[in-house]
Amino acid sequence: MKAREGDFIETLEGLIFDVKGLVHPRERVVAYLRYLEDPSGDRVRAGKRYVKVYSLERREAILRER
Repeated sequence: MKAREGDFIETLEGLIFDVKGLVHPRERVVAYLRYLEDPSGDRVRAGKRYVKVYSLERREAILRER
């Protein structure tokens, strides 16, 4: 399956990324962190709570921490 704009990708660590664009580098997908598993999150999916990450700076900081 090819990833395309509007698709979401979830990692084993519980990070959810939103895909940007229709054309991607070979064996890669351009995507931004969108949701982070968090017990105090206001969004629920499959019994887990998530928080939406808005700021690009915060998205980058979260990924650098991991």
